[in-house]
Amino acid sequence: MNYRQHITRVQLKGYGISHYQAKVVTKNIVPIGKENNTNIYLLSDAIASIKEYLAKPRITTKTRQSLISVLPKLIRQLDNVNPIIFGNGTDPELSKLSKKLFLQVSKTEQNLIKTKSQIATLQGKYKK
Repeated sequence: MNYRQHITRVQLKGYGISHYQAKVVTKNIVPIGKENNTNIYLLSDAIASIKEYLAKPRITTKTRQSLISVLPKLIRQLDNVNPIIFGNGTDPELSKLSKKLFLQVSKTEQNLIKTKSQIATLQGKYKK
């Protein structure tokens, strides 16, 4: 599973919103798949749904604050990296090393996002 692009209700709870809020936010989103009994949603759809929900004038201040605090966490997970063309520099050795470094940083970032996603899942499962 691509942890950058997918999210579940349990993970949303782990990021700090209530079970009810997670249910309301994902109510109008079509799940892209299922893992065990858990629906999986596109992260971009969840972000759009939260923004749409925040546009409603009659939500409580507490709900608004919790949804606003979750948005940056979710946006950071999106894969907004533009590809870089290596090898156009004057020094081929430097280009080779920069490409290797970029790939390692990218792999580390993917592992970090995967870990944060798993933490959110666990927090959502055991949150009272």
